Amino acid sequence: MAMNSGKFGLTCVSKPVWAIGLANSTVKPAQHDPELGGFPLQLRFDSGAQPIPPPARPTAITIPPAMNSATPELDSSAASSLAVPKSRVVWFVALATLGAVADLATKSAIFQWRGLPGMNDPWWIIDGVLGIETAVNIGAVFGIGAGKGLFFAAFSIVAAIGILVWLFVYRAAQSLWLTVALGMITGGIIGNLYDRLGMWWLDGYPPQWQSGVRDWILFRIEGFPGLDPWPNFNIADSLLVVGAGMLMYQSFFPGQLDSPQPDSNGKNDKQPAESKNAEAKHDHVAKS
Repeated sequence: MAMNSGKFGLTCVSKPVWAIGLANSTVKPAQHDPELGGFPLQLRFDSGAQPIPPPARPTAITIPPAMNSATPELDSSAASSLAVPKSRVVWFVALATLGAVADLATKSAIFQWRGLPGMNDPWWIIDGVLGIETAVNIGAVFGIGAGKGLFFAAFSIVAAIGILVWLFVYRAAQSLWLTVALGMITGGIIGNLYDRLGMWWLDGYPPQWQSGVRDWILFRIEGFPGLDPWPNFNIADSLLVVGAGMLMYQSFFPGQLDSPQPDSNGKNDKQPAESKNAEAKHDHVAKS
């Protein structure tokens, strides 16, 4: 190092040293100074230079709600397609209510008209085939489980709750076919449950009738095994059998009777096969 005329410099042997800029300074090549014998390190300030900008802060990453949530929310169109239509609720309530009322009203009227079992002979609508005869079933179907009326009543309550959950929690009510079938079954359950709980029983009736079900429809085919006679039944039994048959048909042919659901444009999702094929051919030609 060398000191000369108040200058502070660093001698370099072969290569020029570039001056280092501070704050608002610029870097300029230093001039050769023969007194120092080399190229001194000099700081030259230039007020016209631009300041060095500060380093940019890292940008925060915004995560979309669908990625930030473990269970992404459905948009309004998807949510509406999964909702149970209000008409299905009307169908179910109407069928269950009308079925139960029809069963209880006919049982009360027939027992008042024809009396208790054994008091009158059958009244034939079609002679020898279809008639009216009062009876009390203290068991289940075909008299099986006689004396277990309270058990069957509890089972009926559990079945009714299961139907409601299946229809409106698991959205089986989106299918009109299932709604009708389960509405009829529920009507039959209510009609027979009324009798199972002994709500028709009066003092003086046989004690075993207290959890029995009133039947009044008589059907027989003379000489035909199992149908001579067929066990007496009622409207609730008919609703249960028809509803169970609809469920069985649905299990063998799933998807054929599902009601079409409207898309976001208000049109049905299901289209005839011919129109779908035509649209596919049109798309293929357009792409080619």
